[in-house]
Amino acid sequence: MKPPLTVPVLSAEPTLNTRVLTSDDKFLIFASDGLWEHLTNQQAAEIVHLNPRRGIARRLIKAAVQSAAKRANMEYRALRDLQGGSRRVYHDDITVVVVFLDGPSRFNVQQLSLKAFEDEAGVSEFQSLHDLM
Repeated sequence: MKPPLTVPVLSAEPTLNTRVLTSDDKFLIFASDGLWEHLTNQQAAEIVHLNPRRGIARRLIKAAVQSAAKRANMEYRALRDLQGGSRRVYHDDITVVVVFLDGPSRFNVQQLSLKAFEDEAGVSEFQSLHDLM
């Protein structure tokens, strides 16, 4: 019988990196560790930069799963077709959101946001950093 664990197995503390955005920054990639286990920052940035915006998060996930398949010496399609529980042997869950920064420079957050759990759009209580300063 194994002794009980004496250190935490999971942590609720996220890993955070900060960076001051400049006019040269074109997009942000928010992703779970499942993506970063298979793609470097450079690889992910190149995929976003060199491909159409539509479906870009899906494209990043596909690239990560292709990398996982290659590491496992199997075809992408064979890995993709495995049931969810079986796939965890080859790769972690992957969540990706890409935010492009070249939209309007000023917008009213209250007009663009929705309050959670409401059926109709309405003024939200969300405040941007600009509103707080």
